[in-house]
Amino acid sequence: MRTCCWAPGAPWWTSGSLARNGSVTIWRSRLRTLGKWSFHIEDGDRYRDVVRRRCRIRHPLAEGNWGRLMKNRAFPYLMMAWACVSAWVGDASAFPSISQVVPAAQNTTMPDEDGEYPAYIVITEPETWVFDGAWYLSSNPQNPMMWAIPQGTVVAKGMDLIIFASGKNRTQLDRELHTNFTYPCDVPFCGLYQGGKELVSQFSLEGTCFPCNGYELIHRETPVRYVVPKEGMGHEWVNLDYPDTNWARGIFGIGYDAPESLCSDMILYTTMDKDRVVITPGAGTIALDTSGSPNAHDGFVIGKPTLEQGQVLEGFEFPRDPESFIRIPHHFELNPQPTGFTAAIWVNPLEEGVNEVLVAKGGESEKEPGWMFARDGKSTFFQLAFPFQVYRINFREVPGKVWTHLCVVLDPSTSSLLAYQDGGLVDSMQIEVATAQLNERDLIVGNYIPGGRVPFGGRLDEFAIWARPLPRAEVQLVYKTGAEGLSIQTNCTGSTVPLYDPLIMTDVEREMKGVNSSILIRVPFSIQEPALVGKLLLGMHYDDGFVMYLNGTEILRRNAPSVPIPPMNAAAASNRPDPAALVPELFDLTAAVPLLRTGTNLLAIHGLNSSSNADRFLIYPRLCLEERDPVDVCTRTTDGREFWIAFPENSEDDTTNPLELAVLISGPPSITG
Repeated sequence: MRTCCWAPGAPWWTSGSLARNGSVTIWRSRLRTLGKWSFHIEDGDRYRDVVRRRCRIRHPLAEGNWGRLMKNRAFPYLMMAWACVSAWVGDASAFPSISQVVPAAQNTTMPDEDGEYPAYIVITEPETWVFDGAWYLSSNPQNPMMWAIPQGTVVAKGMDLIIFASGKNRTQLDRELHTNFTYPCDVPFCGLYQGGKELVSQFSLEGTCFPCNGYELIHRETPVRYVVPKEGMGHEWVNLDYPDTNWARGIFGIGYDAPESLCSDMILYTTMDKDRVVITPGAGTIALDTSGSPNAHDGFVIGKPTLEQGQVLEGFEFPRDPESFIRIPHHFELNPQPTGFTAAIWVNPLEEGVNEVLVAKGGESEKEPGWMFARDGKSTFFQLAFPFQVYRINFREVPGKVWTHLCVVLDPSTSSLLAYQDGGLVDSMQIEVATAQLNERDLIVGNYIPGGRVPFGGRLDEFAIWARPLPRAEVQLVYKTGAEGLSIQTNCTGSTVPLYDPLIMTDVEREMKGVNSSILIRVPFSIQEPALVGKLLLGMHYDDGFVMYLNGTEILRRNAPSVPIPPMNAAAASNRPDPAALVPELFDLTAAVPLLRTGTNLLAIHGLNSSSNADRFLIYPRLCLEERDPVDVCTRTTDGREFWIAFPENSEDDTTNPLELAVLISGPPSITG
């Protein structure tokens, strides 16, 4: 054996013997994008001279290598394997194939119909192909029939078929197709099956999000202990010897994914559209509530409001007449609730500089508690009156004869009142929230009270109330939807799709949501020889923040409060964008290596959500250890150049102790060396 040669680039071999001749075996150890190839040379009597020859490592089919390859006794076996692979590829070309899978973390150019950027699968076929209903896509080779490609799906000649791997499970032929599984970051496996059994094509993309060139100490499914803390718990929990036997058991990742539908907790939705206004004998004209609330807060149209062109289809025009308004009978849920409150409306006033009330349920003073949208000269405001305090928050100037969207959000978890105008936050204030019943007045649209002195003149449309605080993204979506002339309810389904589900192995929604924005996590791991640790690298998926400790010492924090020790009910410093957690943020923790101990070590994490009512939460660390290179190991960086390695040789008389050597070639798939 004069050469030991192979290089990345043959994805059809995943394991087993690639070529064998006598005691020489060449095989690939792992199938990864950043391919790692092992060459095992067993030195026996017949090939003893291999260890005193120089082993030139090049791609076997590179120019000038054919001579060496022909001398290799393994060559016939290599050619037979190549022939088998070529034949298989030839047969497979008659079927569609997966040419690409782009995980959600890398998708920046292909939005779906909901305006989101999920993972997607590209299926290619040189000729026109119609799927017959017996074809499946799967992210798990143990479950080949995970998602059926709808019968009648066509791949046009010369075109690609795009199927979103979003988890939304949509199979309607005249719309986008979405699988019931997704790929947030990596693509461990994507298979195309015929008949649910035969694997016709597959694709994988691993290591792109957290390239670990060593050993993952902490990874997906690492056992952990966790607890949602209570006040007064102390800080000893970060220490290795802290007793945690009463804590819950779980595995990484830890979190929950419970996004609210845009229509979740919507308790009133008066569209004011023509087909949602009915004339009932004996009851007059009724503006229907289409929120789906079991309490059906229909409004009675009194006086002279008329249906005219609205922001979305039709809206009501009010003539600034004290006897013209819409009356919605009192119900306790129309007052701000302990769970929160959001109210939104489109307004188009006739003129500027007048005093008028758009919507009111009391709210004039401490003696008349309640809430209202109103205008005072050029100032437009929302007023919330409790028996002990009146709060007024201002919008920007609202021009006459122009549609403007107003929204106010009351968030009891942060004691904040927020004002949004045309989707943007324009004012905020801290308030003392009272959860008691405010009043039993009817809700009046277009006036303060029947016969009141400040009737509204102009048009109103799309009036909605939620019994929860809408986050900024949903407020912006409500505005964007209306600005496009669409009903809020057109976006009630798309926003509910889970984002973190593929990363979550321990669901803590029941323990955390609505209870606490903090969680404590303890992760033991073992190091036998800390002196050999060269690098410690962390890839962290997190939403929204964390503080990390190694053996009791803080080593890292992100988006956490500035206090040295966050309290047990601490929240993240800000709301991190949800998609950011799909890609692990990389940290070099090598400076913390001196904290490692021989034997058991402890990584402790104080996980932080933006609020206890947040829709999503995630803590999923991946900790990679890279060893120091012993001084007697020769390491070469090729940078694309040829290189030579000289191996030590056995004694000529030593035939009973074969020498085992391994050569590891690593690098991006475009590099051979």
